[in-house]
Amino acid sequence: MTNLVVIVTIFGLFACYLAYISRLRASAKLLILPTFMIAVVVGYMYFLEEIGKPASIPLPEEAAYVAHRITNEDTIIVWLMTEEDERLYVIPYTREAAKELEDAREGSQEGKSQSITAEEGQNGEQSIKSDGEIIGFEYRGITK
Repeated sequence: MTNLVVIVTIFGLFACYLAYISRLRASAKLLILPTFMIAVVVGYMYFLEEIGKPASIPLPEEAAYVAHRITNEDTIIVWLMTEEDERLYVIPYTREAAKELEDAREGSQEGKSQSITAEEGQNGEQSIKSDGEIIGFEYRGITK
């Protein structure tokens, strides 16, 4: 995030410098800075809106189950943890996936760590399987 702010600031200062030394009319020069500022604010607001949305990318091969929710749009939002990070994923709704995730939820509510394994199918679709085994990686100092 900090790198993005620095890059945008440098770009803005460079654009203002180019406008200052150019042979544009004074009224055109006065419009460049407000236009840039409006673009930055709108872009930043869009970035903040998109930052918390789940990723529509393939599931990791193995991850720890945290939670899931079935949406009205026939998709499932799944919260998974891996060694690197934790992330929300969007997967298409299937009965098999919903059943596996419900089994993982029940096991999790019983106090058992749940792992999710994703396998690539023939059509490029992923199938998931949950089990009550403790997966062997440390996540932020907590062994799962």
